[in-house]
Amino acid sequence: MVSDCLLVAVYALTLSAVSGVVVQNCTIIGANYGLLSSSTVAANTIRNCVIRGAWYGIYSNPSGHAETTYCLVHAGDSNIGWTPGTGDVQYMPLFKLPMLTGTHNPVRYPMAQIGELSSRSYACRAAGTSETATDLYGLARPVTSSKSSWGAIQFYDSERETGTVRSGTASFRMSDAGRYQLIVPVQLQHIRIAVYVRRESDYLGTNPQMIIREPGVAPRVTTDTGSVNQWNLLEDDFNAKSDYVIVELVSNNTEPAGNFAVFFDDMDAQLA
Repeated sequence: MVSDCLLVAVYALTLSAVSGVVVQNCTIIGANYGLLSSSTVAANTIRNCVIRGAWYGIYSNPSGHAETTYCLVHAGDSNIGWTPGTGDVQYMPLFKLPMLTGTHNPVRYPMAQIGELSSRSYACRAAGTSETATDLYGLARPVTSSKSSWGAIQFYDSERETGTVRSGTASFRMSDAGRYQLIVPVQLQHIRIAVYVRRESDYLGTNPQMIIREPGVAPRVTTDTGSVNQWNLLEDDFNAKSDYVIVELVSNNTEPAGNFAVFFDDMDAQLA
């Protein structure tokens, strides 16, 4: 029996030409493979283990020779001859940040750069093939595939803009689809919240919005109905049911190229 061990090596645990071995409560990390189970006799029993290999998490020859239950198994490339058993989970590794490194195996890939996006990371699914619908915050990604960022958290580009303003010296510019929230204290009073919005000529999709959110109340949505390239007023007049509201400024653009920025300016909140 192999029990309650931490095994770290190029070939972390090799059970070759042996059978009937029980491996339990172990963490097994291999630079090439985690667990090799190879024999022509009875299977080996693996239970309640964390197993990871940069090439193969589990390599079982013949197929099914490693009988696992309640294990967490990750392989950089694949698992061979292994079928998950009761309670088994195939997962991304917990031993590094897969979004921030270019390799699972610095021995195999010594020239990989720290900070490079791993080709095996689920973060790669943010753009291209099998891309995810939401980021780690649960926020929806832009509809247009070419604008899904490479990363687990969607990047919304926004900045202070001095070239396009309604009044004063600067507006708030959202370069593409995104959301920006700010908290406004309202003290359970009647309130009017207003902001001016301007969208560029190539903007496509649902027009920009101001969404008022407060605890236990359905969101109040005001959508721009004005023309492009002019300042349009978004306003909402209501009785607040909490001490504060969240004002969410939204660009819903789906156009992949051209001029589609959205500008917000002259926001005002007045208590009755």
